[in-house]
Amino acid sequence: MLRKFLLVFLCFALIATTVVFATTEPNFTVVVLGCGGGPFQDNISSYMIWPTGLTNEAVLFDAGTLLVGIQKAADLGNLWDFKIPTDSDLTLPGFVLQNIKAYMISHVHLDHIAGLVIDSPVDSKKDILGISSTIGYLQKDVFNWEVWPNFGDAGPGYPLATYHYVIMDPGEEIAISNTSMTVEAYVLSHSAPYESTAFLLGHDGYYVLYFGDTGPDLVEKSDRMQTVWERVAPLVREGKLLGVFLECAYENSQPDSSLFGHLTPSWMMSEFHQLADIVAPDDPEHALNGLNVVVAHIKPIVKQLPAPGVVIPEQFAELNDLGINFIVPYQGMRIGF
Repeated sequence: MLRKFLLVFLCFALIATTVVFATTEPNFTVVVLGCGGGPFQDNISSYMIWPTGLTNEAVLFDAGTLLVGIQKAADLGNLWDFKIPTDSDLTLPGFVLQNIKAYMISHVHLDHIAGLVIDSPVDSKKDILGISSTIGYLQKDVFNWEVWPNFGDAGPGYPLATYHYVIMDPGEEIAISNTSMTVEAYVLSHSAPYESTAFLLGHDGYYVLYFGDTGPDLVEKSDRMQTVWERVAPLVREGKLLGVFLECAYENSQPDSSLFGHLTPSWMMSEFHQLADIVAPDDPEHALNGLNVVVAHIKPIVKQLPAPGVVIPEQFAELNDLGINFIVPYQGMRIGF
């Protein structure tokens, strides 16, 4: 018991150190608008990121929680560099929302788009980036004048054109409009045959990698995570991959037959071992030392059992034999990479 306590203490100490002292002048700044995987609808997948010093270029990885998460971050004092113009009548959450330049949507499950949909009537014109299947579902099944008015610029009925759809070809790097950043999309398997997406965001030669929901390749019987690892391995070698957001919905007792296209700590470590073998085949145990990994999409439970948000960090502390800096986020948190 004492050993487990010490492991958890060291894990959280490492998390705190990583967040505060990741670098004296980070390349990217992230504010966590939502980090859970449901069922609590006020805190679900949404991460705002911008090149440090350029808040007017902020974009989002997924958009499960928007205005509520922005307000939470403001309450914690983590939006100090967003300055409302003197001639604006917007609140701070309204200004930040309308300042966002694009949404990168990994897939259209509700815990990744709820804020986007609900807050669309008070949003500003901007791009929605996604692979073909994601954009197709948004047009056909969400912004269709039945589930919700059509705030897109294509699809059923009269398009209100708040959002411009950008369909991404997997593996192709594109510029994000009104920013100095680029992004590449890679298809993931989220309980096959349903697709999700990983986004590789770049700025000035440095990168952050965000995974939407995904199951491990062995369970999904795919090579889609392997494809992503092969793409980013050279960036890890060169010290240019500054952070990874990877989901861990369940703790290790979840059976493989009930993963539903998600990861556990054991499966996540298995995937990172795959990456380590690609990065440094002759020295994989040191290949990922110091890599910053944000553990996203932990699913809270509504039973009187140990909370996954406590159990999962314990399991990472015991399994982490690669020297990875695991960061367990909370809503409103600010992280520098």
